Amino acid sequence: MFAILYLFAVFSGFCLKRLNVLFSIGIIILISFICYGVKDRDFEQYQIVYDYIKEGNQYTDLGIAWAQMCKAAGWMGLDYASFKLIVIIISLVIIYKAINSFLYSKSGIPFFWSCFLIFPLFLDLVQVRFFFAESILLFGFQYLLKNNKTGKWKFILLVLLASSIHSSIFFFLIFILIPYVDKFKKKMPFLVSILCIISFYAPSIAVSLATKFINVNRIERYFFSSDRTGFLGIITAILTLYCFLFITKKIRDSEIIDKNFGDFLYKSNLLMWFLLPIVFFDPNIFRIQRPMWLMLYIEAISFTQQSHSPYLLIWKKKKIHIKQFIFLLAIFGNLAFITIYSFDIIQKFLFH
Repeated sequence: MFAILYLFAVFSGFCLKRLNVLFSIGIIILISFICYGVKDRDFEQYQIVYDYIKEGNQYTDLGIAWAQMCKAAGWMGLDYASFKLIVIIISLVIIYKAINSFLYSKSGIPFFWSCFLIFPLFLDLVQVRFFFAESILLFGFQYLLKNNKTGKWKFILLVLLASSIHSSIFFFLIFILIPYVDKFKKKMPFLVSILCIISFYAPSIAVSLATKFINVNRIERYFFSSDRTGFLGIITAILTLYCFLFITKKIRDSEIIDKNFGDFLYKSNLLMWFLLPIVFFDPNIFRIQRPMWLMLYIEAISFTQQSHSPYLLIWKKKKIHIKQFIFLLAIFGNLAFITIYSFDIIQKFLFH
């Protein structure tokens, strides 16, 4: 039943040209139902921590803000399943608010939800703590886009807040460098290559830097576990980073989309290449790139809203409709990061 509702929501989102309130409400209900009561791979671990904090114990390894949220929910008498459901709904509302801040109109929002349902929905339902932090980050991008001191400080504060929920969001402080990207853009391949070599041959340097931002126990989890990123994982990461850089450059150069927004997305995806050196340690680190999927979906909608002919020139005279490209990319994301290695995630949510 859930699988049928899921497929209906995915395909109807591509067909709807205007915002449909019932569709949006239906998406939230669908996500709420398929996540509630499903014991995914992180559920039991988070439940143990939640119950431990609920009993009045101190535990901040998963983030100070997350611990306070657990404490408050425990005080209200909620069990972990209910707490998780509330966190997911709040995250969806924040994302919805973020979408509206970037778009000229609400048309096209169903397309965003359809892409989101394909990828990264199932990972976000499992990694709920990252999902909540991700939604705050997405909301914060609108302030950084303004490119003024007030906007930058609001963005920094929201990144710090999100980092107190999931420390990996600290990485996005690098986006403060966006106004200066043009000055060192030509040197970036060299810088990224040097950092990759250092991470591979002198990992202690990367670890010592990470300890400045990440809890010691999480350092042990991501930098010293046996779950190293294999050759295929590195290639997938490189292909993903390149694909995002390619499409955002094409959209920016089309001069159809708002120049400031297009330039922001292109430069932010340039800076995402600095993620590659630390991906060597653990494939889970690449989750940091996931917010850029949501931003790309938003950019695709913005592009179709401003263009009478939403086609991109990919190679010489070959063009592709932006929605078709994004749809295929979302499927690639699902295959590369969920289905191939963790189909049980999808199976548990849709067929439980």
